Amino acid sequence: MADVLPFSSARGARPRHVIGVHLAEGGRRLSIAGIAVHGDGLQSRIEIHACCRRPGASALARLPSATASSLHSLAWDAWAELRTAVADEIAEAVARLLAETAHLGVKPLAIGLVEPGCWKPMPQGSWLFAGLCDGARLAEATGLPVIDNFPAADLAKGGRGGPINALPYWLLLRNPRRDRVLVDLGLTARLAYLPAECRGDPLGQLRASEAGPGTALLDALAVRLTGGQQAFDPGGRLAVQGRHIPELLDHWMRDGYFDRPLPRWHPRGVRPERFLNEPLQWAVHRGWSIRDMLCTATHFVAAAVAKAIAQLAPMDDQPIEIVAAGGGQNNGLLLREIAARAQAPVTPITQSTARTDVIDAVCAALLALCRIDDLPAGLPACTGAGAPVVLGSIQPGSVVAWRRLVHAMHGGERNQSVARRAAG
Repeated sequence: MADVLPFSSARGARPRHVIGVHLAEGGRRLSIAGIAVHGDGLQSRIEIHACCRRPGASALARLPSATASSLHSLAWDAWAELRTAVADEIAEAVARLLAETAHLGVKPLAIGLVEPGCWKPMPQGSWLFAGLCDGARLAEATGLPVIDNFPAADLAKGGRGGPINALPYWLLLRNPRRDRVLVDLGLTARLAYLPAECRGDPLGQLRASEAGPGTALLDALAVRLTGGQQAFDPGGRLAVQGRHIPELLDHWMRDGYFDRPLPRWHPRGVRPERFLNEPLQWAVHRGWSIRDMLCTATHFVAAAVAKAIAQLAPMDDQPIEIVAAGGGQNNGLLLREIAARAQAPVTPITQSTARTDVIDAVCAALLALCRIDDLPAGLPACTGAGAPVVLGSIQPGSVVAWRRLVHAMHGGERNQSVARRAAG
């Protein structure tokens, strides 16, 4: 069953409703969230009214080659079949969520869809992106407009296609008087600087970047330490049994990766092998245990995050609060090290908002909201694009649902040019 989760006390005009769908990398996990939006644009206040998490697309699981680095090698007929199957499975999951929340009387304006897609590097350093889900088929199956393909417009403007969640994070986590930094401690550590509302002009001040390796590095060492019995280090309990090796930490922090200026971002993240191959050979000769390496790797992730925060957040007397998301927010040692190195309190996102396992789906809904409200989620300071750009392509769905969306897009003070741009 879906969880009904009150998020804010926002009240006012009748809210707009948007569904967010996030398919995790590799397609193994699917999360869905329904949000109610009070207000328009940057004044929007968000309420999460339902969310659920389900196994990912079995169509991807059946394909041994369904990885981010190899999907582009699929034959066109296999690719088309995969996109159709993924759309059908997502449509079924959305239908179940709508049935479970029918008592709320919600009529969603649209579905915002974020999925890993297939990223192919080009010789000149740019990327091509193709979605793993047939958005038109999903819109037809659900009857709802689908807003997807978010990286495409940013790539067309010369950006990297990400990170694109800074504005959604700000809409969800902004604070009237205190700056926040959202640290996503996922497989790769990423962060977003979220200025306090009192600073004004959030679109001009938002920053986002990769910080460095994340839980993928810790997970690889935990698997090696436990002989495959544990896929990760629960709560950092294995790491605290080791000792911090300053020599190894210094070696990692001198890696050429950190010479690249912020913002940094790669669609496949930071691979742990970059930091493990040589040190694992050293460990044999220098008497380092895997526990020692795991402890030092935890310090390393924290040091990389703290360094990126110092580079990304403004250097003034305004205090900041760090909000931790992702699997690493449950690692006590990691959070303590980040707080100590950044000299700022760290709060898990579960204490600030709703369940962390659907935060990506909430961001997908908010990206759709940004498209509806004509807000640029592709920001030069985050993606390197040549100019701010509104992200997302719209597949209309049913005639009734499309008319409802168009009305929402040019209602109030918006002019009809916004509605015309929706079809572009």
